[in-house]
Amino acid sequence: MHHDPAVRDRGGIFILTAGYECREAAGPLLKTLASTSATVPDATGNEPPPPEPMGHFKSPYINLGDYMPHVRFHAAWPIGFIGKDYVASNVRIIANGPKNLPVMMARRFGNGTFVLVGDTCFVMNKNLEWEDGRPFDGMRENADFWRYS
Repeated sequence: MHHDPAVRDRGGIFILTAGYECREAAGPLLKTLASTSATVPDATGNEPPPPEPMGHFKSPYINLGDYMPHVRFHAAWPIGFIGKDYVASNVRIIANGPKNLPVMMARRFGNGTFVLVGDTCFVMNKNLEWEDGRPFDGMRENADFWRYS
């Protein structure tokens, strides 16, 4: 991992899509880049039991007043931020799942951004459209999300 501050200040977006099943492989990257975790340790530092999977659902990601576009998750898990002050840490929750638990967050680093999506299948075709190219429910919500986010 490259830690040169000049690289961070050049900007760019790094997107990691990793569900709970990928937590061990993604763990070192998450701790280095974002202080985020597939599970959030309790006050004593102990790992909690595995979270309940959230499965497939849609969630709004921006409020445009008269319209709230949604994004689809295929097999989501809740994610967390290790720290108490989201604002001071430049962390923004983009989308929540059931029980208002975060499933997508972004963290600013200099001119760049790190985005964590708690769903390994988020960018797979099976979560974007049907195999024959037809949109889900007549909509291309995730394609729109990538285009306008």
